[in-house]
Amino acid sequence: MVTYTSDLGLRLLGDPRPHQAAVKSAGFRWSNHQHCWYLPDSRGRAPDTRLLEDLAEQLVLLGFDVEVTLVD
Repeated sequence: MVTYTSDLGLRLLGDPRPHQAAVKSAGFRWSNHQHCWYLPDSRGRAPDTRLLEDLAEQLVLLGFDVEVTLVD
């Protein structure tokens, strides 16, 4: 699941480790503290919907069920 809030920024929840190359290529990084993938510098900014669409498409092609949730 891809989530966005202005407080937390853009995060990818779930376990995409088998396909982490696709997640990394989209610019996400793993946070041991948050236990999720996050997009650096995405807090307090409007989400990049094009990036989200591309990432969701890549993950669907890899067999993931993708749900994108954007909350202001």
